[in-house]
Amino acid sequence: MLLEKKKAMTASAAPAASDIEESDHKIPTRDGASIIVRTYRRRGTRGGPVMVMFHGGGWILGGLENEALLCRQWAEQLNGVAVDVDYRLAPEFKFPVPVYDCYDAVKWTASNPDVHGGDLGKGFIVAGVSAGANMAATVTHLARDENMVPTLTGCWLSVPSLLSPEVVPDRYKKDYLSREQHKSALILNKGAMELFRSMYLLNHQIRC
Repeated sequence: MLLEKKKAMTASAAPAASDIEESDHKIPTRDGASIIVRTYRRRGTRGGPVMVMFHGGGWILGGLENEALLCRQWAEQLNGVAVDVDYRLAPEFKFPVPVYDCYDAVKWTASNPDVHGGDLGKGFIVAGVSAGANMAATVTHLARDENMVPTLTGCWLSVPSLLSPEVVPDRYKKDYLSREQHKSALILNKGAMELFRSMYLLNHQIRC
């Protein structure tokens, strides 16, 4: 259902420019496996700012179609290069595999401007939606701690999941209301949130 809604949103937007070039690349991960990243850029152009995108889906759903519209808009409106990441999903691949897949994709992007055609000096940002935004925020810390070069220049987070109820500081608990206020929401309700987190953290004594 979520995928169909995403496809409908993409279809209802302005038609994609005919000169947007999409290419799939198989890249290695640290555990010896591989994942796919899809690059977007205007045909015949090189040297635009680079955005690495992580899709939403509660760590258990989604794929390269989820944020296709955002990636195309980056290429069309900003003459940039988008790198969309098809990270592995829970429950088959548990934490921290999806996070490391995302970070490995960022490091691949940093090391392969000749392949994706972007200019990291003009902009090198990580971006994500929902669970993808959670991982984008995490990736910025990993890149900082490892002194990754070239450095990231920005982070774009859409509806990020960043703070679980168990770790809210006492002084902020009175303001931490949205989960209770929206526990019966149509899609992202209390039950869905619990399902997403349980599948992602299955067999791991860890909170995120």
